[in-house]
Amino acid sequence: MELVVYPVEEMSTNSTIGEKSNGEFTISNQLFAESYHTIIGNQAALRVGQGSSISDFNGIVCGRGNTIQVETDVTIAGLQLEIDGDNNAIILRKGAKLKNCRIQIHADREAGNFRGNRNSVYIGEVGSFANTTIECKGSDNSLQIGAKVYVLMDAELFLEGYGCSIRIGDKTSIQSAVFSCSELDTSIDIGEDSMISPMVVFSTGDGHPVFKVDTFERINPAKRIATGRHVWFTANARLMKGAQIGDNCIVGYGSLINQPIQDESGRLVCNALIAGTPAQIRRTGVTWSRQLFYEEDGDKSYEEKYPDGCAQSWFRRGHLWLWEGDRLLSAGQPREAHAAYTKGVEAYTRAIKLKSDYTYAYCELGMAHIHLAQVELYVSDREAAICQFKESVLMFQRGLFYDPNHADSLFFLANVERIITWLEGAASYQADQIESLCAWGAAHRHLAQIELYLSRKEEGRQYLTVALSDLGQVLERSPEYAPAILERNEVVAELARIKNPSDI
Repeated sequence: MELVVYPVEEMSTNSTIGEKSNGEFTISNQLFAESYHTIIGNQAALRVGQGSSISDFNGIVCGRGNTIQVETDVTIAGLQLEIDGDNNAIILRKGAKLKNCRIQIHADREAGNFRGNRNSVYIGEVGSFANTTIECKGSDNSLQIGAKVYVLMDAELFLEGYGCSIRIGDKTSIQSAVFSCSELDTSIDIGEDSMISPMVVFSTGDGHPVFKVDTFERINPAKRIATGRHVWFTANARLMKGAQIGDNCIVGYGSLINQPIQDESGRLVCNALIAGTPAQIRRTGVTWSRQLFYEEDGDKSYEEKYPDGCAQSWFRRGHLWLWEGDRLLSAGQPREAHAAYTKGVEAYTRAIKLKSDYTYAYCELGMAHIHLAQVELYVSDREAAICQFKESVLMFQRGLFYDPNHADSLFFLANVERIITWLEGAASYQADQIESLCAWGAAHRHLAQIELYLSRKEEGRQYLTVALSDLGQVLERSPEYAPAILERNEVVAELARIKNPSDI
C-alpha cells in the first residue's frame, strides 16, 4: 500500500511516519499543520486534525472497518495501539493529551478464534491522561470519557465481555484507579465533577464465576455500578458489583460499597458521608470542595490576618452555593434555587471585599447573576432577568479592569451583552410576532453557548431545543425570514456537534 503524506514544507521537520507489514505503523516527531488522512494496512482509517502533535504513536491494526480519529490540537507523547477485530472506533477529541498510554482492542484467543468487534473508545475534549491503560476484550463494549477529565498518576480501564460500558463524567479527576467492567451488559457510570483519590477500585464482577456444585447454577452474576455527580472517592475505596450512591457524597478511606446506599425514603442517598466495611451512612447534609477552607464563619480575626486565604475560602463557598442552586433549579424548585444563588452572590462579594482585584471572583459573581437571571426567565419575569444580566455585565467589566485578557470574563461578557440586546428587542414586540419569537430563540441560543462553555451539555441541549422551537415557529409563519434562518442554522449545527458520543 502507498502511504499518502503531505509535502514536507507543510509539516514539521525531522518527522517520520511509516508503516510495516501486517498493519504495523509508527508515527514519530510529527506536527500536523494540516488535517491528515490515511489508511493503515487497508484495515483502519486514520484521521488526524490540524494542529495535533505526535511524538510517539505506534502499534498494529488487524481487521476491517476500524477508525482512529485524532481531532485538532491533540498531543500524543507515547501511545501504543493494538486492534484485532472489525469496526472498532477510537476518538480523541479536541485538545486531548496522552502521555505513555496504551489502548488494546481484541478478544479472548485462549477461548477460540474470537476477535474484538464494534468496540468504541471516546476521550473527551481537553482531557489529560498519563500512564493510562485501556483494554477492550470482547465486542460491543463502550468507553466514554467526558471533557476535562484528567489522570494524574495512572489508571487502568478494563472492558472484558460483551455489551459492557464505562462512562466517566466531565471534569472528573483521577489520581490512580482501576475500573473493571466485565461479563454481559454491565456498566460503570461515574458522575461529572467527581474526584478519585489514589488506589480506588471499581469492579462490576468477581473476576470468575461461582456455581452451585449440584446444578452448576451461577450464584455471583455481575452487576452495574452507578455514582452521582460531585462524589469524592477517598484513597483505597472499593466499589464492587451493585454499588450505587447519589450526588455530593464522600466515600471514606478504605470503604467497601457493594449495594445501593439509600436514605430512609428508599432513594439513593445524596449529600452524605459513607464509610466502613461494608459502608454505611455516617452523616447526612454534607458536601465537599476540592479546595481548602481557611476561615471559620464569624471569626473576623482570620480575615484580618489572612485576607488572601479567606478570600479564597469565600470564593469556594460561592461555588458550593451555585452548585446547590443548580441542583434545586433542576429539581423544579426555582424559589429555593434563587435563594441559593443569592447566597453565592454574597459569598463572592465577600471575597472581593477582602481582595479588590480578585478577577476570578468578579467572573464568578457575574456567573451568579446569570444564574439568577435564568431563574427569572424560568418564572417568565423578563424584566427582572434583564436586570440580573445587566448586573453580570457590570461584574465582568470590573474584573476585566484588573485583567483585560481574562478569557472566561470576555466570553461571558460578549454572550450576555447579546442576550440583553435580544431580550430588550423581544420586549418591543407582541409575544406572537415573529420578531419577538426570533429574539427569544436567539437569546436561548446564547444561553446555550454559556452552558456548553461550562461543559454542561444537557443544560446546553435544553436551551438549544427551546431555541429551535421558537425559531421553528417563526419560520412556519414566515419561511423567508432571514434572521431566523441564520439563528436556526447555528442551533442545528450546535446540536449536531454535541450529539451523544455513542451515536458517533
